[in-house]
Amino acid sequence: LLDTDRKDSAKLSRKFSLPQNLEAENASLKAAFKNVDFYIMSRVKSKHNYIEKLDKKGEALDIFGDKIIILAVDGKTDEDLLIQIAYLMENFLITHDPNVTELFRKRKDYIAEPKKNGYSSLHTTRIVHVPDKDIKFYRETQIKTFRMRETEKTGTAGHSSVYKNNRDLFL
Repeated sequence: LLDTDRKDSAKLSRKFSLPQNLEAENASLKAAFKNVDFYIMSRVKSKHNYIEKLDKKGEALDIFGDKIIILAVDGKTDEDLLIQIAYLMENFLITHDPNVTELFRKRKDYIAEPKKNGYSSLHTTRIVHVPDKDIKFYRETQIKTFRMRETEKTGTAGHSSVYKNNRDLFL
């Protein structure tokens, strides 16, 4: 992956049928949470961001990433209810498929312990095995409520505007 740019990242994901795997998991999530209004933003990390993260942290296991934004449950927008759903979604993501394994050391619960800048989210990284291709890839998912997303975008936790310039490829 180090030799890929944005266009090559998209080719790579198609070559290994990753969009189908990502879409299948998203469809399973939507079927399991029919009463929940949410949307999913998926992306492939660009070569530049990948190298930047390797330099900064020594590893980059979030080449494929998602944000699940929970809006309402049965039309209700109570934040505590949405947070309960976030934890249920996390559990679903790590247990619904025998080809998925949680990378527990990368789990971050910024809902229970928000960052000092107010950032809140639930992060899970999973190893997704593609048996018919005999490959695996890492997929990081951030699960947050609409309020958490708004704070991330515009509030004190607006880190994306500080060090990220939307350089990733969104699927």
